[in-house]
Amino acid sequence: MNNSQIARELGISVPTLRKHYFQSGKIKAKMAREMAIAEMRARNILRLDAQADKGSVSAMRALEPLLEKAEREIAEREMGSDQPRQQSPGVKQRRELMGHEADDELERELNQESSHGLH
Repeated sequence: MNNSQIARELGISVPTLRKHYFQSGKIKAKMAREMAIAEMRARNILRLDAQADKGSVSAMRALEPLLEKAEREIAEREMGSDQPRQQSPGVKQRRELMGHEADDELERELNQESSHGLH
């Protein structure tokens, strides 16, 4: 998001955004963007909660995974595992690994055949 988009989402002007977030020197643009995104998510969660309170089943269903994710993140932080998770290998990486394993297996078989042929 650029500054005008962030300001629009926060409901403030771009000069106000710059004044309060950037000129203080306490916060960088990246952090301001992260804060704006967090605020937007919080507002959306509040909207979902209001709709769920009115009986909207779809809002309840949308809210549940968000709450579960937040609980998981809190538990991980409390356990000290706030390091980012390693991503599992993608399809291409798995195929490549399988190819290397197949090459290794073929090499073992060839070595066994050649060692049996010499005896």
